[in-house]
Amino acid sequence: MLCTMQNNIRKLANPFREGDWPHLGCPVCGEGGLAVDQFDWEHQTGQKDHDDNPVDLAGSFVLRLVCGRALCASWVLLTGKYDDTEYWHDDSTNFLHVWPVLKVRTIFPPIPVLELTEDVPESVRVAVDRASALVWLDPLAFVAALRSAVERLMDEHGIPTHSSDGNRNSLHKRLLAFTPLHPEAGTLLLAAKWVGNTSAHENTELTAAAALDIAEMVEVALGVLYAKDNSALLARANRINTAKELVP
Repeated sequence: MLCTMQNNIRKLANPFREGDWPHLGCPVCGEGGLAVDQFDWEHQTGQKDHDDNPVDLAGSFVLRLVCGRALCASWVLLTGKYDDTEYWHDDSTNFLHVWPVLKVRTIFPPIPVLELTEDVPESVRVAVDRASALVWLDPLAFVAALRSAVERLMDEHGIPTHSSDGNRNSLHKRLLAFTPLHPEAGTLLLAAKWVGNTSAHENTELTAAAALDIAEMVEVALGVLYAKDNSALLARANRINTAKELVP
């Protein structure tokens, strides 16, 4: 089974209402879940006034998440902005309930965006982790960092960095050499490269959601190349089938 991007990571790519935090795994221990510990937004702390319209709000927020695993209990800090609100008027009390609609801009320590199998080479893993810190603040920089991870992948597979005449091979040329050897992974990586190129050269804003689409193609390609080794489990299944009972 291939690794697939956490659905909850995708929820951070679009604005969401305060109180509707997605469940996220701890990036420090990799085992615990993160729970909301403290949340502050500017209008709530009195640093900003409501002006004339109590639902026309804009400002910054800070969130502290804490790992629920007692042996870890690490903090993860999120910052971002809000420039929209959701509200509900309670006619029975004449009270206006207002919730800021949040957009995440930074997460520290970074929560991994791609889920990688254990066999992914360290050089690729380091480049992917570096990219994860950028996706919310600067999706275009994230794609550029992810491109570096693909370059490291080409290195790991021995795809030449230079042609026979000494000229440097572009990533596109390296992927063209790689794809016949690994068609499924190569197709995904080429698609990710084209989308990244278009975003970099056109005068359009690349959203975090679009950047995660590119990341998912890279993630699945790595899952194809470095699939989890299930040979021991399959061997045990064959022994069970032979014995027709549970055996070691």
